[in-house]
Amino acid sequence: MVTRDEAAYVVFCATFMLLQPFVTINSQNSDRGYDYLILSAAFLVEVIKLIVSLNLYAVVVPTASHTHQALSIGDIVKYAAPALCFAINNALIFLIVEHVRPSIFQLTSTTKVVFTAILFRLFLKRVLTPTHYLAIFLL
Repeated sequence: MVTRDEAAYVVFCATFMLLQPFVTINSQNSDRGYDYLILSAAFLVEVIKLIVSLNLYAVVVPTASHTHQALSIGDIVKYAAPALCFAINNALIFLIVEHVRPSIFQLTSTTKVVFTAILFRLFLKRVLTPTHYLAIFLL
């Protein structure tokens, strides 16, 4: 069962994900470019996410169940690869929004959920429930 705090975190994160293309397009100058370095903005977003995650980990997770001492270099590499993919994705959003309206971008960005589900099924050999298939179909 989902707690009220978990639901609040999900709503908070979903809201920021939905706002991202709109904030990005509203930060463009009159030439549909940016007055700042795109990679620095993407880097700043990743640093903010790291700070928020570490704070939530320190506050929400009881100290007795912290597992950070059990991490190996292999574990770090496993988590670094998806983190790098997300950082590149965030940087590419700026380039995409330069050429596509935010509403079209939001519609097409839902396809990443579909591809994630396909990769989840093919590479991780996980079984998707009928509810998962229905949700993917609705997207």
